[in-house]
Amino acid sequence: MGFVGGRDTLGTVAVRDVGLSIAFPLWNTDSLVGLLWGWLFFHELRGAGSSVLTKVLGGTTAILIGAVILGYASSLRAATGAHHSRAGIS
Repeated sequence: MGFVGGRDTLGTVAVRDVGLSIAFPLWNTDSLVGLLWGWLFFHELRGAGSSVLTKVLGGTTAILIGAVILGYASSLRAATGAHHSRAGIS
């Protein structure tokens, strides 16, 4: 439980520093970490049907593409906000 609270706190700080439009999709990458841990340590998704695997891989791909696009877009920001562009991303 403490780890989840830590992620929530970091997400709140990221929203404050870089704004909701950039921090929220990157914050959702936490679900990918949870998915990886579930698969690796708890053997989740083993024996799942192709429909479920397609949905999970499609969602994973969408989150990763969104994170890359937002990371690129935030790196192109004007110099006025550049000192905060990486503050909420660790």
